[in-house]
Amino acid sequence: MALYVYFFSVVLNVLTLYKRFKGRKYCLPFLILKTLMLIVIFNFLFEILKIAMGLNYIDERDIFPVYVAGILIYFLTRRYVCLSLSFPILYMVFYVLGLYIDARNIVFIIGFNHICEGIFIALSKDTRGHIYLPLFLHSYSLIFSLFYNRKERGFKYSNVISGIFVLSYGVIILLLFRMFNDFIMVIFTYVFHEIMILLENKVLNRVDNILDFIKYN
Repeated sequence: MALYVYFFSVVLNVLTLYKRFKGRKYCLPFLILKTLMLIVIFNFLFEILKIAMGLNYIDERDIFPVYVAGILIYFLTRRYVCLSLSFPILYMVFYVLGLYIDARNIVFIIGFNHICEGIFIALSKDTRGHIYLPLFLHSYSLIFSLFYNRKERGFKYSNVISGIFVLSYGVIILLLFRMFNDFIMVIFTYVFHEIMILLENKVLNRVDNILDFIKYN
């Protein structure tokens, strides 16, 4: 079953890259190879971080409701919604209904996905990108959608700065995800995500302004 999921993710990634870069035939094979290498590296990193965080496995029963909710949101809105937003909303709904979800499994996935997304952004030259990342959780594999859409900036390495912010968010989430109870961690995951977005935009705008000042003075 896991092999079918991984194969399907490869097909999705190839189709996505072909749709975006079909006019750049010479660089398309390189982009496909780069994406496949990232998938392999991220899966090794996933296993290493699970061991480092003391997780024997990720329980799919906690992930699945959030996963399905994310798919439904996409088909209803035609927009990908970050787990840092969709999970806290779903958790609150379940909390009100008296249903239990072990938040730590999902918070770990959120932190890990943002680490991968940060690396993906930092290594990319485009203002937007998308990669389908298959992960083997315990009994099943699921495909997670890592995506970004950034404003065009006037300097070359804006993606590196954005990637560092996103990666830092993921690292901090993983460092803190065992230190608080589920409810506080869920709230923190969302609030800190919005704070990091504001800080990222503020830093990038400041760099833009400084470079413009140097250029025209």
